[in-house]
Amino acid sequence: MAKKNFKNIVHITMNTKETVILPIDSVKLDWMKFDIERMVGQAMTSGMVSVVDDEDACIKAKCDLNLENGTYMATLFLKGYPQMPLMVTAGTLTAEVMKKLWSLMKSHWRLGWGYEAPYMKSPRDPYICDVFFNDMFFLGPYIMTWMRDFAKCFGIYMLKMLSQYKEMQKMVSSEAVREGTIMRCSTEHEKSGSMEKQDHVAFNVDHDGIVMKISFNNLTQTEIKEFATGKDLNIGLTDLEGISMFAVKAGNLNWIAVPYIPCLSECVKKFNVWNKDSSIRLKLVLDEGETGKAKWVRSIRLTKKWHEDLNTALVKQEDRVMDRNEYDRAVERIYSNYSIQHVVERLESVKSEE
Repeated sequence: MAKKNFKNIVHITMNTKETVILPIDSVKLDWMKFDIERMVGQAMTSGMVSVVDDEDACIKAKCDLNLENGTYMATLFLKGYPQMPLMVTAGTLTAEVMKKLWSLMKSHWRLGWGYEAPYMKSPRDPYICDVFFNDMFFLGPYIMTWMRDFAKCFGIYMLKMLSQYKEMQKMVSSEAVREGTIMRCSTEHEKSGSMEKQDHVAFNVDHDGIVMKISFNNLTQTEIKEFATGKDLNIGLTDLEGISMFAVKAGNLNWIAVPYIPCLSECVKKFNVWNKDSSIRLKLVLDEGETGKAKWVRSIRLTKKWHEDLNTALVKQEDRVMDRNEYDRAVERIYSNYSIQHVVERLESVKSEE
């Protein structure tokens, strides 16, 4: 079971046998907060984290995350050389897997250095453990210091997220969830004025694929829990009034659908340069409408067929001449003539491949 209300995290560096007790709220992340939040989001979705991308180095991390066990492990490497790890950092807050993870980290040491790890007792409290490998030392002392700070800050954020997930699993709530609905669509640069006062969806893209940001006002804890912990995640695509409709259903929440037109956002032009055979993800972000704060993020890997259907729909719509006024009239017809049930009946939904 996860440690209840843990206040401290043990940060261990196997190379130096250094052990530091970190109060959970003692590390101020102002200087790298945005980057850490982005990295945690990548770890939760694609599992591939962009750690450093500058003139000195381009470092990636392959992150294995087990929400049920409260454990994560990230292997860092120079871009293009995944077979040559620079370091492994891992953490857990679950008592049952602490010894198992500790043994696994010792195995990584043995594989990387060719001999047994220094003797250290397995921690009994939530911990972060780092193992640096030989190639890391060639990057210089600045990068090494930065990487240790990264492991600490990333680990604290990951363990906080894992703890939050465990708490949501145990939560019992009688709050109702909102009914299924067809929502308004905005673009990232339109998040002002009346659109912020109503539930809406905003689309964007990142290096993994499509980002669908769902903003709910008066978001309930039950809705957050179902979005985060619901076993099934379904998406669908259909066409109404010549407009493509995205639809999403997470856990026991009701379906939501949203109309989308590619010309509303410059970011969609990036679709044109994607290889249809490549695997992309749809990243779903649940936002608190009043504050814009992201409450949870999930993703689904798009199948090749769904990706092709999406590209076909986008090409069809790009061929149509439709300005914003025409779009608004078409959307109003959808709101007037169709319900969410009409949309769902037309869907070919895709189950989660998280």
